[in-house]
Amino acid sequence: MPPVTSPEDGATDAVRQLIECGHRAPNAESRRRWRILGDFYRRRAYKPAWSTQAGASPDVADLLAAVAAAEQYALDPAVYGNTRVATRPREGGGAGDLARAVGDVELTRLFINYARDLARGRVIHPDFYPVNDPDVGAHLEAALAEHDIAEAFRRMAPGHQGYHRLLAAVARYRRLVAEGEPAAVPEGPLLKRGEKAARVIALRTRLVALGDLPAAAPAALGGRAAQVFDQGLETALRNFQRRHGLGDDGQLGSATLAALNVPVLDRTRQLELNLERWRWLPADLGKRYVLVNIPDYELRVIERQPHADGDAETTVMQMRVVVGVVEQPTPAMSASISHLILNPFWNIPGKIAEKELFPELRNDPGYLAKRQIKLVSRGEDRRTVDPHSINWRNTAWREKYRLRQEPGPGNAMGQLKFVLSNPFGVYLHDTPKHQLFARRKRAGSHGCIRVERPNELATYLLSGTPWTADAISTTLTAGTSKRVDLPGQVPVHLAYFTAWVDDDGTVEFRDDVYGEDAALDAALRTEVGSLQLRACVQTAQRGPNEPRN
Repeated sequence: MPPVTSPEDGATDAVRQLIECGHRAPNAESRRRWRILGDFYRRRAYKPAWSTQAGASPDVADLLAAVAAAEQYALDPAVYGNTRVATRPREGGGAGDLARAVGDVELTRLFINYARDLARGRVIHPDFYPVNDPDVGAHLEAALAEHDIAEAFRRMAPGHQGYHRLLAAVARYRRLVAEGEPAAVPEGPLLKRGEKAARVIALRTRLVALGDLPAAAPAALGGRAAQVFDQGLETALRNFQRRHGLGDDGQLGSATLAALNVPVLDRTRQLELNLERWRWLPADLGKRYVLVNIPDYELRVIERQPHADGDAETTVMQMRVVVGVVEQPTPAMSASISHLILNPFWNIPGKIAEKELFPELRNDPGYLAKRQIKLVSRGEDRRTVDPHSINWRNTAWREKYRLRQEPGPGNAMGQLKFVLSNPFGVYLHDTPKHQLFARRKRAGSHGCIRVERPNELATYLLSGTPWTADAISTTLTAGTSKRVDLPGQVPVHLAYFTAWVDDDGTVEFRDDVYGEDAALDAALRTEVGSLQLRACVQTAQRGPNEPRN
């Protein structure tokens, strides 16, 4: 868009003064938004965008209506404040020009704040996702040229299928809230099929409201039969248990009762929180990618096929994983698998060695040999050292040596390691402790992801290369450590979804294993990174050369 000049418009100088004040923004994200705002107005030679001297543009009403409807994207309109729009100049120029400039910049500020929040999330993610940084200024220019503000916001919202399925679930659960919270299921002894109790009626009513039991199911309409725990009710309860990550025994025990009685309003908010997590993810997840959902303890390999009406995604592989314990959580991040290590060594981190190995070493230096661990020089020669020659009560040895577990069946990495590029030292790997995958709650690692079927994953990633399943198996059996580069890097997304919607429309909930939902909820209720104008308005009113008090 070419620069627009209008020498006769007195609001132009006032806009310039407001923009030049932007260096006082309180944090990095605010300064980034000020740069977007400043670049937008500089391209316009600081001419107001939302009004002329004759009055306001119809785009103003469209912008305010779009932000007022922010709840459709599970964003709170209240956090954007009540924008006061001054669009008409007052008699005599000066004060009216400033008021109009302030109103114009406020509107642009509102567009930028809402657009950034919608496209990349309101909360600055603390871990390691590539930042979604859409050209908000270009979107704004196009929206004003096309007079379609709402469409601009739709373009900037995440396009992921999982995000849009979750939006639909939010709308459905909000309708449940509006209809009124169904009565909680009373506490009592374990209930199972064939038993009769008055509280079975409340169980039926709640399962119907949540969509697990058809409303027209036999005995769902009342009467004495409604108190009987029949097969249909058991089937519905199993479905509820499965989509909440519970053991699906079809019995009403304490854990199932607690999940059932979570208020619908709380479940709605849980869905909304996970929409924010979708906004953190890269706009392009990859043509094929690995998705690990930490609270679900599951890994999926997803392929994307382009279609005229939007890309279709197919899960081609799924398996269980073990993630980090609460004290050493697996970070949410995006990375890529660059290569595999067959029969890997394990260079044991100092903290793990200090906590888990030192107590044994101080009493028995021969403990290392039992675990196939060697003491290795940190120099280029990487020579091994006799552990009996070290005073293990003096930690100075760590400056010269490190502990390395040799390849083998007892290696903590197992026989396969999938190397990710990331600053956390986190990767996917095999494990000798396959019994862990039988657990329902699988938070048990030091932060890395232990994979249930690593050979199958490796075969998939190396498809089309000489590294067939047989070739991989032969090398693993030989015990030789071998690096194998992938033909192309494969994106890996470690996500923290405590709620999502499956391909078939099933709404899933999981326990907040790391307790992150509450912190995210609090952060979303603040004005993270928003632009502030108050001090800049005062500067413009004083004039740029007047001293401060």
